[in-house]
Amino acid sequence: MAVHAPIRLMFLGFGEAASLFATGFAAGALKELAAYAPSVHGGTGAKRLHERAALSGTRLVSDLAAFSAANWIFTMVPPAQALNAAWAVSPHLAQGAIYVDFSSAAPRH
Repeated sequence: MAVHAPIRLMFLGFGEAASLFATGFAAGALKELAAYAPSVHGGTGAKRLHERAALSGTRLVSDLAAFSAANWIFTMVPPAQALNAAWAVSPHLAQGAIYVDFSSAAPRH
């Protein structure tokens, strides 16, 4: 009998696309979702971020260090931010974590 670790999914970026993913997961069997977006600290978009999180049952985190608890990371940020987002979160990822970049375009380097 195989033993599977629980899925601990976190979103890096929590705009419209990520919140739709979260709503779908929450309607299924995946209930422990978390997300980080810069607007969690206030400013433009903070109200909408909190509304989206409440509607999908997603816990907001205020520090990238929280990603150390995730075994799946879905990134959905503007294309120009994709590379910076990856570099910013990478020191916090657990060994074996799966990082999936759903940003709409690949960064150039």
